[in-house]
Amino acid sequence: MYITETRLALLAVLSACVATALQAEDPKKEYREQDTGYLFPAKLGAWTRGPVKTYLPDPGVSIPYDLKSGGAATIFVYNEEPKPIPEGIASDVIKRHFAQVQKEVISIRELRGELVTKKESQEVWLGEPEKSPKSFLTTFTITEKGDRKLISHLYLFGRKGQFIKIRITYDQQDKDAATESEALVKELGKLMK
Repeated sequence: MYITETRLALLAVLSACVATALQAEDPKKEYREQDTGYLFPAKLGAWTRGPVKTYLPDPGVSIPYDLKSGGAATIFVYNEEPKPIPEGIASDVIKRHFAQVQKEVISIRELRGELVTKKESQEVWLGEPEKSPKSFLTTFTITEKGDRKLISHLYLFGRKGQFIKIRITYDQQDKDAATESEALVKELGKLMK
């Protein structure tokens, strides 16, 4: 079988891309997201960062943070559009995408056989008004099989040409996780100003 140099070069480039995407990233060190320049520390308050995941072929990363009590937060930085994402929440691009990701949360949970109740969406500041990003927020109550109830917050806004999506989920009975979630959002607001 004859393989041309062009095919070999293409295979080498693809292999390098996959290797970069799969390269282990040390969660004990800070992580700088390349498209926004945001610096995500190993710890944000009571939350500890896990390994960052890079997604291909669509550019994007997910930065997970975990709480000892079992809460989980993930910050997604990505762009599914052919041009930069507008800042804030006022654009139709952001509004359409927020509607889409809300449906995705519900669909995925319902496929697992879980009951999802969505509260009304609202606009919030991630910290101090006018000094932090403004975001859409929807809170879901999720009843898992076995009747365990979770609270799941979904934030979405545009920043530095990217979608920024934040998901925070914790047990409804865990009052410390609720408090720590609010603190995490404020810390992220400072980080993304």
